[in-house]
Amino acid sequence: MLYDAIKRRNEAVHRPVEVGSSWAPYSTGDGGEWVPVITLMCDQEYDEQNLRKDLALQHRATCEAVRLLRSLDL
Repeated sequence: MLYDAIKRRNEAVHRPVEVGSSWAPYSTGDGGEWVPVITLMCDQEYDEQNLRKDLALQHRATCEAVRLLRSLDL
């Protein structure tokens, strides 16, 4: 788990993220905005569900690391 958390963190920090957007005009006809429609990280689709899984992995790994460090206390 710790290895996987480190790997995913390194990918998130060091790999490029590409965001594909689509222009969405305002209903008033006065301009519009770019709306993200797809996000790629490491050449794979990466969405909010992936982000939540990665954050949960980071949380579990941090808790486990703290548990291991505390077990070293005498």
